[in-house]
Amino acid sequence: MTTTPDQTSPTSAVPTAETIAPRVAQVFQEILGGDEPVDGESDFFELGGNSMLGARLVARLRQEFDVKVTIRDVFRGRTVDGVAEAVAARTVQG
Repeated sequence: MTTTPDQTSPTSAVPTAETIAPRVAQVFQEILGGDEPVDGESDFFELGGNSMLGARLVARLRQEFDVKVTIRDVFRGRTVDGVAEAVAARTVQG
């Protein structure tokens, strides 16, 4: 029986910010709820995010990626790409 590796298997490639960013963008869109398109340069706070929505974003990112991302990561990263980098770094850290 042959199995294919997934992101949870120890032998699979570590996800990068570039591979994570599209999913982070979807989570931004889900939390913010607006009709504006979200891309790598989209700033969570400029799109209407605040600390309460940031907390929801953190909870959703933890659920989506199974990593211990923090509210500080959101405030420091701000953009889809910045938050994706934080998620990727925390994925590597374990």
